[in-house]
Amino acid sequence: MRATITTKHPIAKRYRKLIDLDEDTKYTLSHVALERGMNLKNCIETLLIEISETLEDHRLGEFSKEREGILKGKEKSDFFNRLKSLR
Repeated sequence: MRATITTKHPIAKRYRKLIDLDEDTKYTLSHVALERGMNLKNCIETLLIEISETLEDHRLGEFSKEREGILKGKEKSDFFNRLKSLR
């Protein structure tokens, strides 16, 4: 079974980075990869994408909380509708 990386944002460019992992981290991530039916490289890529999307969602939520008191009426509902459509 081949696992594919799916994200809500298309990947326009890919960047290669050489990373160093200690033995315990490699062991743990290898088990996660095995549970997900992936090889280690794809698993690490997927985990990083998931973390990135979670952080992005969190930042959008914080941004909307900061703006909540500023917007009124239709402008406020339009803003939150646009924000929801991004998720």
